[in-house]
Parts: sequence; C-alpha cells; structure tokens
Amino acid sequence: MPEKVPGVVQLDKCLVRKMGFDFYVDLHVMVNGDISVKEGHTLAHEVKNQLLKDLPKVKDVLIHIEPAD
Repeated sequence: MPEKVPGVVQLDKCLVRKMGFDFYVDLHVMVNGDISVKEGHTLAHEVKNQLLKDLPKVKDVLIHIEPAD
C-alpha cells in the first residue's frame, strides 16, 4: 500500500478491530518529518481513501501520521 500513495515512507503499526461483518483500522503511517501539517493531513486522507477503495470490508480507517526521521 505505501507504494500507492506518494509521500508515504512506510507503515509502522496497524490495528484492526472487527465489529459484526465490518473491519475498523487504526494505521500509523510514516512520512517525511519535514512536511507541513497540511501535507500530512492530505496524505492521511489519500491513504484512507485508498484503503477504503481496495478493501471493501473496511468501513473506517483512522490514520496517525508519524515522522520517519
């Protein structure tokens, strides 16, 4: 998945909870520590949208942006 969203350096932690037939994901995404908060926010939305597109059983994703430095 990191290769699908430019700006994502790597994934750190991934926590998945199952509720009924659906899955909810908490994902820690490592990015360049020098980007702005606005850029990090945009990347978080891009990662979330990509996951929801690729994994239809996932109903929500919470992204935590972490500096890769």
